[in-house]
Amino acid sequence: MSEPSITNSELLKENAELKQRIQELEKSVGQDEIGMFVRDIANSINNLLMGIRGIAAVSLLDFEPSHPHYENLKQIEAQVQSGVALTNQLLEFAIDHRLDVSSRGEKGVLAASDKEKTDSGAGIIAMGTETILLVDDERNIREVGQKMLESMGYNVYVAANGQEALAVYSDKKDEIALVILDIIMPVMSGGETYDRLKEINPNVNVLLSSGDSICGMVQEILDRGCQGFIQKPFSFSQFSCKIREMLDGTQSA
Repeated sequence: MSEPSITNSELLKENAELKQRIQELEKSVGQDEIGMFVRDIANSINNLLMGIRGIAAVSLLDFEPSHPHYENLKQIEAQVQSGVALTNQLLEFAIDHRLDVSSRGEKGVLAASDKEKTDSGAGIIAMGTETILLVDDERNIREVGQKMLESMGYNVYVAANGQEALAVYSDKKDEIALVILDIIMPVMSGGETYDRLKEINPNVNVLLSSGDSICGMVQEILDRGCQGFIQKPFSFSQFSCKIREMLDGTQSA
């Protein structure tokens, strides 16, 4: 029998203990420093959860609900969702409750698309055939992201940092309909990469992706004209519908 998911009461208890420890650290280090530290940790955890969630989602496509592995994979997804709830609470606390991470700015929320969808164990999946450039410094995110995108029908280029992304986009800009861009990366930040992409093509279509919430660097890039954001770890269904909407919005412009 599979293990039950973490309960809400357990999450609340763990979150309360973390908050107490953070408050104790604030007295000796400072609130701003602790806030940044907690956000960095939450972002790193969300990246790890993204890899786990993505692998589970892609694997679900290979099994019927009657298969013994199917329920195990669904339990993995449930455990990841519990982890997401905890990191979201940490992010809320880290930014001193100035932002409700469940409430997105207008550019951060896109409703479901009417394009072709298919129903699977991973939920409703919106399909497509366009070419997408996925930019992320985490190898596991690139690998699982590419598998997810290809299973949706897209052609995919990948880049491990901003410089690689600029090289690929410069060469393939006529093919690439969407760039999915991580924000916190070495070599070149997501913000700088976005600005450089706009120099190549002022109308470049970019979907920001981060384990952080909409604030700070994310909001600054959105304010400069970027049209979308999705927070890791997203589900297969969320990812596919967000991509479809970014593409449809460009096509209808």
